[in-house]
Amino acid sequence: MFKIRTLVCLSLASSLSFSVVAAQNEISFGVSDQDFIDDSVLNLSYTRYLTDVSNNAEPSLIAPYLQRVNSVTGRVSTSGSLNRYELGGQWFINPEWVISGNARYHDLDDSAISSWYSGDVSLGYFINPKWQVGAGYFYQHIEGETTGYMLVDGEWVAENYSLSDSDSDGALFTRYTDVNNGQGWDLSARVIFSSETRYEADANYFFTKRFSLGLDYTHLSRDHNTREYIYFGDANIASLKSNYWFTNRFSMSFKVSSYIGSDQTGVADINLLANYRF
Repeated sequence: MFKIRTLVCLSLASSLSFSVVAAQNEISFGVSDQDFIDDSVLNLSYTRYLTDVSNNAEPSLIAPYLQRVNSVTGRVSTSGSLNRYELGGQWFINPEWVISGNARYHDLDDSAISSWYSGDVSLGYFINPKWQVGAGYFYQHIEGETTGYMLVDGEWVAENYSLSDSDSDGALFTRYTDVNNGQGWDLSARVIFSSETRYEADANYFFTKRFSLGLDYTHLSRDHNTREYIYFGDANIASLKSNYWFTNRFSMSFKVSSYIGSDQTGVADINLLANYRF
């Protein structure tokens, strides 16, 4: 609760800043409470835009995408038991092609996993300025050691086992963005093909260039989803989210996710994020 109060106070102070015409940097700080992690997760990211993000009539949240601005981003997520470090980027090759990628290192305390690396790369093609389609590739490698027990001569005997596993998945995605004078839709969908398929859908509506509401849906049908955090069994997760820009520099986002139509019930995640562009 203290972390969330601190974030809100910083948000109100930053919102008093006056806007600027263009920006090349963006910092985000957030707090999330997830039902499968004991401690709150702190999320920090920094994005460097390689050209200016202009302040015009476009929605501020997706202005870098609409203006086809190349960028490099570093992210850190940390809690009492899980730390994740990520470096990624997005590059618009020309008006028709875009390539993006991310590399991650996961550090788990008190876990059988000692080494966990993952990454992804995707290539998108703009059929027209509003509609993008593309394909992606995901890879991860996990190593570690666990202890098993065997019954020998009527006694349980501990024995250590090495863990080593690599996994790769393919993906198809699409995104359609239709906004005029700060109003309109930003829609996207993705299918990740693995031993069991994952489906994602996302919809955001911009009422003005400053304010948007959105819904997203994720279906997981595998024992664990190690690309992000761990879910057990099948899971259907629906989220309600909002974003508001107090100035052309500063915004806040709120998102709440809930399990629906599956064995798991209740709130899956609550996320509060402050964003500063300069």
